[in-house]
Amino acid sequence: MESQLSDQMVSEMLYSCHNAGGQLLTMRQREIFMTERLSRSRKPHNPSDGATNPVT
Repeated sequence: MESQLSDQMVSEMLYSCHNAGGQLLTMRQREIFMTERLSRSRKPHNPSDGATNPVT
């Protein structure tokens, strides 16, 4: 039964991918871009010369 369920899930995923066409790639690229942008906004900003000043 588990094998049938997983086969059905795979076929549904393939059907969804086929119907979505290029939209899935576009959505994934947008997700990656937004994730990178969010992670950059959370990182502390370093001085442009690359020098680091330790906080004491």
